[in-house]
Amino acid sequence: MTKSLFILIVLLATGMNLMSAQKHYFDTPYCNDSVYSYINVDRLPKCTGIGHTTLEDYIYKHMSYPAEADIQGRILVSFIVTKQGTISSVRIEKSLYHEADQDIKNILYAMPKWKPGRKDGKKVHTVMYLHLDYKLYGPSDLMNK
Repeated sequence: MTKSLFILIVLLATGMNLMSAQKHYFDTPYCNDSVYSYINVDRLPKCTGIGHTTLEDYIYKHMSYPAEADIQGRILVSFIVTKQGTISSVRIEKSLYHEADQDIKNILYAMPKWKPGRKDGKKVHTVMYLHLDYKLYGPSDLMNK
């Protein structure tokens, strides 16, 4: 009983967090057109034009890490993949530091077009979220990759 109650509370809290995270997108130019969460579409948007590279690898390849920076951590970024396959409304949900945040935004806005998400067979605007680790890799880290 307690285990199922705990699971229910966690599921409800997760759902409420996703709902509140989506609300801030309603002030975008898409307010007359539905913006769907990635969990509510039939087919997720797909990044095209980057070859066989994963999205995270593409972003890491294009990230710059200032030599004087000694900051490492995780950035949470959200963005909309529009019906037209462009990136819009990039927002830093969990910031690390301004330069890293701006770097991630620039990379996402400069990406090639995506295949948009689909809901009921129609192209839809879709909110996506990414956790990105921002850190320096030493030689031993690179050997293990």
